[in-house]
Amino acid sequence: MLLNDGEGCLIIDSGGGSTRVMLSGADGRIIDGVSITNEFETNGISVSFDPRLWIVRIRDAISTLIRRNPGISIRAYSAASAREGIVLIDRDGKAFLGLPNSDKRGADIAERFPDSRFIYEKTGKWCDPLFSAFKLAGLRQDDPDTYARIEAFTSISEWIGYELTGCIGMEHSHACETLLYDTAARQWSDELIEALEISPEMLPPLVESGTVLGYVSDGVPFIVTGADTQAAALSCSGSSYEMVLISGTTSPLVMRLDAPSIDSSERFWLDCDICGGWLAEVNTGASGINIQNYISGCGHEISLDDIDNTIGHRESFSYIASYGSKLFFRGRSAGGKGILRLPAGGLSYTSLEAGCLSDADDADIIAALRMDIAFGIAENVRLLEELFPDKGHGYIAACGGGMNSEIQGQWIADACGRRVVVRENYAQASTDGCRRIIARHLGYPADTRKKVREYMPRADSPILEYLDSWSRLRSDINGITD
Repeated sequence: MLLNDGEGCLIIDSGGGSTRVMLSGADGRIIDGVSITNEFETNGISVSFDPRLWIVRIRDAISTLIRRNPGISIRAYSAASAREGIVLIDRDGKAFLGLPNSDKRGADIAERFPDSRFIYEKTGKWCDPLFSAFKLAGLRQDDPDTYARIEAFTSISEWIGYELTGCIGMEHSHACETLLYDTAARQWSDELIEALEISPEMLPPLVESGTVLGYVSDGVPFIVTGADTQAAALSCSGSSYEMVLISGTTSPLVMRLDAPSIDSSERFWLDCDICGGWLAEVNTGASGINIQNYISGCGHEISLDDIDNTIGHRESFSYIASYGSKLFFRGRSAGGKGILRLPAGGLSYTSLEAGCLSDADDADIIAALRMDIAFGIAENVRLLEELFPDKGHGYIAACGGGMNSEIQGQWIADACGRRVVVRENYAQASTDGCRRIIARHLGYPADTRKKVREYMPRADSPILEYLDSWSRLRSDINGITD
C-alpha cells in the first residue's frame, strides 16, 4: 500500500507545552497544522490536566484540518507524546485525569523508597518522581478517593489513540518510563508492580510501534508510534551507536544499543526504542525551557533571532549560568540553579527568578543559558564516549527546536569538539518520526535523511574560555566537592 499524491496522514504530537495536530503529505512535507496550548493546573509540585478538554480541542483541530484540505484523503492517524505523562481512565471507560511529566506529587515517596538500586537494575531508570509509578503512588497517598476511581491508565499518545478508536494499549517506549516495566526483558515486571504497590489490573496491554491500535470512525487505522524522544531520534538517525541529540525543553542525548545495558554507577538511563531494541540516554534536563521561561517572564517582547545576532558579534561574555536539572555523570538530579556575574568574586551567584540582574541585558542572559546548554551537552557526550568507547560516528545528529538557533548549534559543536549534523525536518522531528512509522506500516519507502546544515567545531570559539568557570559554578550550586 503506497501513500500517493492527494493522500496524507494526521499526526498528533503532544509535547510539554503544546500539542500540534499536523497533516503530512506523501513527500513528508507538512501540508497544514494546528497548534494547541496545553493547559495545566498546578498545586505546588502536583500538576494535572483535564483530558476531557484536551480531547475536545484535538478533535476540533482534526476536523479543522480535514475541512481546510478537502483534496487530501486521510490514510492513517498516529501520535507521539512526551514521556512519563499518563492519563487515568475510570470504570466507565472515561478519561478523567491527566498527570504530565512535570507532575512530581510522589517526590517524598520516591525519596523514602528503600531500594533505589533494585529500581535501576530492573528498569534502567533512577528512583525519581518524574516516572509514572510515583505519580500514581503520590495520588494514592494524597487523594485516595480519586485513586480509587482508576480502572486503567496509559501514556498520552496512546490515550489519544484510545479516544479515537476505543482500543487501549501502551507502547514499550512509554512503558519503560513507568518503573513498572523490565526494560531489558521488554515486559511488565511483577516484582516492580509488587514493590511499588500498583494494582496490576491497571496496566494496559503492551503494543508495538508500527502496529494498528484500532480504527478511527472513518475506518482509517490509528498506527502506534510511542514516545516523542524516540520518534525524533528515528527521524534523524537510523544507525546503531550514532549519537542523537534532541534539543528541546530538555536535551536528551541518545545512542542506539545492540543489547540492553546498565551502568554500575547509574550514569545513563536505558530506554526502549520504538523500532525494537534499546537506547542509552543521558540528559541535561531543563535546557530550552530555561530560555522559554526567561522570555515569558521578562516582561517585554524578545526576538531570539535579534538576540542571537547580537550574541554572534560578541567575543566576551558577562554571565555564566547553571540551570540544567540532571547530573548524569553523578547518577542523580541536580540540586540547584543560578547565574553568576563575571569576573567571579568568590562564586556569589543569584537566580533569574530573583530579579537581581539590573546590569544584565537580554543578550547577556540568553548567551549564559545557551552556553549552559552547550556545556551540559558536551559533558554528556564525554560521558557516552567513556561508557561506550570506540562507538559512535565522530559526529552528533541533532534535531529539535533548539536547532532553529544557529548560535546554539555552533556552540554545541564547539563545546563537544564534534561535528553537529542537522537533517531535514529537524524542527518537527517527532512528527516526522511518526510519519516514518506510518510509512513502514503502509509499505512505502521513507525518504532519506538529507543533511541541511552542519557545524564544525572551532578551537578558537569564544565560549571555551568560560568552561572552567561554568564547571565551578555548577559544582558549587550542587555541592560537588571533587
